[in-house]
Amino acid sequence: MFIPDNYLKLLSLVFDYSGMTKGTLRNEKLGFKEHSSLERHQKAYIHSLKLFTENLAQSHPLPLLKYASSLQRFVNELNSPPFETYVNKSEGDNIYWIYLYAPMIAALLHKYSDRKYEGNAIHFFGKFLISKYEASSHWPLKPAEKSRWAKYVIKSQNKLITPKFTARINDIRGNSIRSIATIKNDISILKEDLKELGDKSIHVDEHSLKVKSAYIAAMIIRRLEDNGVLIHLKLVAEYLVNFDNMNYNKYRLLSLHKDICHVLLCGDDYYNRWQKEDGIKLILQVDNYLGSLISPTYPAICSNIAENNCDEVWPKFDILHQELEKHDYFTLLYEYNPEQSLLSEALLDYYKMFYFTEKEEFDIAFSYCTKVESVIGKVHLGKFLAATLVHKIILHWLVYSSMKHNQFNAVIMTIALYIEDEHIFYPVMNPAFVKYLEDLSDGEMMMFNVFRLFNEKHPNIIVNPLRPISDAISLAINICEGSDSSVQELLPIFQKQFDSKYKRTSSVLPFCRLTLSQSVDMLPELFAFLGVNINHEYLNQFQSNIKFKLLIQAYDSKIDGKNIKSNHEK
Repeated sequence: MFIPDNYLKLLSLVFDYSGMTKGTLRNEKLGFKEHSSLERHQKAYIHSLKLFTENLAQSHPLPLLKYASSLQRFVNELNSPPFETYVNKSEGDNIYWIYLYAPMIAALLHKYSDRKYEGNAIHFFGKFLISKYEASSHWPLKPAEKSRWAKYVIKSQNKLITPKFTARINDIRGNSIRSIATIKNDISILKEDLKELGDKSIHVDEHSLKVKSAYIAAMIIRRLEDNGVLIHLKLVAEYLVNFDNMNYNKYRLLSLHKDICHVLLCGDDYYNRWQKEDGIKLILQVDNYLGSLISPTYPAICSNIAENNCDEVWPKFDILHQELEKHDYFTLLYEYNPEQSLLSEALLDYYKMFYFTEKEEFDIAFSYCTKVESVIGKVHLGKFLAATLVHKIILHWLVYSSMKHNQFNAVIMTIALYIEDEHIFYPVMNPAFVKYLEDLSDGEMMMFNVFRLFNEKHPNIIVNPLRPISDAISLAINICEGSDSSVQELLPIFQKQFDSKYKRTSSVLPFCRLTLSQSVDMLPELFAFLGVNINHEYLNQFQSNIKFKLLIQAYDSKIDGKNIKSNHEK
């Protein structure tokens, strides 16, 4: 069964097939299977993208960087509907190449075909594809002819007498495809040749950059020819040649991708452009092209929920209850349980998981969650995938009341890859909270987002991982109120009665470092950030007496082996 590639897979294929990350350590490559945390994935992404833009768009990297920053959201939105199809992987990939990948690449190359981008390898890449399309002899099959073409296009950008560099180019033979490192060494040789000419009218760096760009472009094309994507490369060339040809039979498709490219080049924004009206229209047009050939099927229960003006991923409980009752009714009425497709079964299990979560029967909900998780990779779950994994984390917390620090690293990475996100603004004035957020890793921030999203979508449940803070505040008030004893005198009582679990971890939260002392300086912001209601009367009571806060801070200091004395102890 065909399952469309996700953003990570697509980008890692681009980096590998282009040869831009050749020579990079395996653990620095995007998509490396042992990247078990979001931080490692992000580091590899930044490293790979830096190599890609530095070598492909040396003089004008910004448009390419903006394009890449918006591409994940585009891919996520396009692939958000779950579906299954009888089309196999090979057929599906071919359809996606014709109507998505090839026209997308052609649109980007068309953008970089402008003369102002002439010093970049991506400019020569498009230029060389056009020349290949216009002369069929430029698509040779024999290795010797392929290397002859590469030598010709590289030397065509260097009309000067550079014997050592020319010898290096002439040495490209057969299936020889040179790496970026080798190209850089050859360009150093070119610079030496140019300096030996002693001609001050020659701009050595400018000329070398142009030749280097042509050299890189030629090697990328050679690499792609031998990587089994020649047919797709020819299609990109055909689209690129006909990009502005109104008589071309796929002109409307190319025009659509020109508009998509324009939005992608706007870059990542605080608002997801692909969830706005104009972006949605473009996504639907692409979906029409793909859907007409893939013929995806979609479970009826999802459509029924959506028809009730309800989010099918995060449905209202009463509507979900009605739909599940209908399903059970028809099954009993006909005394027949039709064989469900894999996707139908998975989404029915998802809705049962959601239903029992709302009923606060978390053990049952977790069992259904495990069933849905078991089909990941077997069928395209779309936006239900991230939602399932969000439930997995929270339900595990609700069922087992515990979580190891790095237990869900891989899950968090998958959620970050698939979740339909928008940046969330919080009018935060508390500098302590701002500093705390800035110090969080991407994975820790995503865990905050997971809890907040769950609380937002299940307002009747509200999961509170900050309960140790509430317990500490309550205990501090009970111990201090009406007592004339000093903080140091009351500390043993607090220490004896407070949860010993905190003593072992020194952290309120299971997924990141947050001490009680940090918490008491940003209580309203913390609770709001996680979508948890706070009792303001209780909060005001706590903040009305500094002694409550000092007792909690003294407890933290005791745990850390510190002996901080306060002039305010009374």
